[in-house]
Amino acid sequence: MTVRRVYKYSSLRIPEKDRPTLGDYLHEETFKEKLPATVFQKLVGVILPIGNSVTHDEKFTKVNEALKSLRALFDFMRWFHAHHSPNLVFTPPRFREWFSTITPKRSEDESKLINF
Repeated sequence: MTVRRVYKYSSLRIPEKDRPTLGDYLHEETFKEKLPATVFQKLVGVILPIGNSVTHDEKFTKVNEALKSLRALFDFMRWFHAHHSPNLVFTPPRFREWFSTITPKRSEDESKLINF
């Protein structure tokens, strides 16, 4: 949904297919040019493959992969918010800061298992 909003707010060219997939939207040249390379790489190199695997192959994902995908999505949303919110009044936190507020406290050994 947010990818489509980037298209809408930036007046990008919609992929020329009857029913474009998320991959079609992500790989459209005007979209790739709009995003910083690091954000684009997180979308196509992390979120898309993990999401496709979970959705189409019906595979479970490991905790570290899920956290990696969540972090990449979080970074994309920070970029989107910073570039498409005209009345930006706060700076969204970094992933690690935000994540620490929503997870229970862990022992040092448990924290080493979740390495992001």
